[in-house]
Amino acid sequence: MIRSKRSLRNSSKRSSRQLLGSCSGEILGEASFKLELLKEIYRADRRRRGREFGLVQLKFRSTTSEEFANSEAFLMCCKRLRITDSVGWYETRVAFLLPETDKDGTLAFANDITRLCIDAGFDVDSDVSMYPLDDD
Repeated sequence: MIRSKRSLRNSSKRSSRQLLGSCSGEILGEASFKLELLKEIYRADRRRRGREFGLVQLKFRSTTSEEFANSEAFLMCCKRLRITDSVGWYETRVAFLLPETDKDGTLAFANDITRLCIDAGFDVDSDVSMYPLDDD
């Protein structure tokens, strides 16, 4: 079905979170996630504005990342994602790739999902990385 420009324009008024709703609980494998990360580095290097993106990795102390990935808390974290964001395995951690997100936005996301995980009973910390690398 082909949509007219008018209906596309109206659908673009919804936020990307509304369009996604929540992730389906699918988590990218390590190779696929690293490919997404490399593609985002390439895109960021080509842009003049909106070059920043964030990577949030969750470190679990008392449980495994696999237990988290199969939990209701994981699905709740996915509800915070935009349609352009990705979640996948990065080494042995669950990681969230946040394109076109500045440091403040990435830190806010990391704090939100860390608190959500702690409230769900997980002993977790988050590591935040930014691209391009910042000196802070």
